[in-house]
This record gives sequence, C-alpha cells and structure tokens, in this order.
Amino acid sequence: MKAEPSQPRCGAVGLVELTWQLTGAITTLFRGTYEHSPVGVHKDRFATFLFGLRGRKRMRFWPRRPWDEPISTKTDYARHTAASVPAEVGPGELLYWPADYYHVGGSATAAAANSVNVGIPRDEHHTGYELEDLLADLDPARLAGRGGPGHPAGHHGRPP
Repeated sequence: MKAEPSQPRCGAVGLVELTWQLTGAITTLFRGTYEHSPVGVHKDRFATFLFGLRGRKRMRFWPRRPWDEPISTKTDYARHTAASVPAEVGPGELLYWPADYYHVGGSATAAAANSVNVGIPRDEHHTGYELEDLLADLDPARLAGRGGPGHPAGHHGRPP
C-alpha cells in the first residue's frame, strides 16, 4: 500500500513530526561524496534521526570523546576508528543517535550520498529560537500588511 503524501510511512516519521512541532527541531540536508563531515568527529546538542535518501552514507559513533586533547572536534581521527561503532544507511533507512554521542559521517561508496538529519533539541535549547518569540513584539496587523495604529489605512486596513 502506497502512503499518501500527508501520511507518515512509519511510526518513526510520525514521532519525528510530533516532536518537531513540540520542540522546534532542526533539519540538515547532506549531499555529496566526502570522506568525513567538514568538522570531523563532533558532538551535537541534538538527538538525531538520519533518513537515507540516495546512495550510502557511513557513520561512526563513540559514546565518549575518543581523544584526550582539549578540543571539541577532530578531523584527523584515523587512530580512533577501531574504537568506533560503524553504521551504514541507504535509501529508505533510518538511523538514530543520542545527543551525547560523538560522531562523524561520510560517503560509504564513490557515489554521492543524500540524507536528511532531523535534530531534536536535548540540551541548551532556548525558546528564543521559536519564531513566535522573535515576532512577539510586532503588531500582527502590520505583519499582515493591514496597517495598524498611525497607518494611513487605519487600524483595520480600511481607509478613514
């Protein structure tokens, strides 16, 4: 049975949609052929769902920072790969990792890989990121192009 565009195809998609509405999740589209993410091994503030779209993507995970240097990211991580947990994702597959995992992504083959990440805020997420909060002090009539107090068209958008 083919799902309608407005219907989730699996429970995880529905969970992501609900969580996105409640928390202000972020999305990131990755496309290309690359050895590793631009910042290398790193940790995010978001628990992440990765949806494979095209090609194969390889991810590596560490439950703790795999290096001792006082830095937050590392592009030269070859000596730490043996301690990582590898995973590959292809079209239609879903991968999840918690916010406190260090990780790095890259292409699993010579072909380009496309994927979308949906990040669910877990720490340090402020309501200031919400659009409603950014627009709270603005006059709704002015945003809708209907003028407002002091506007030539009057408060309700009708000429005086």
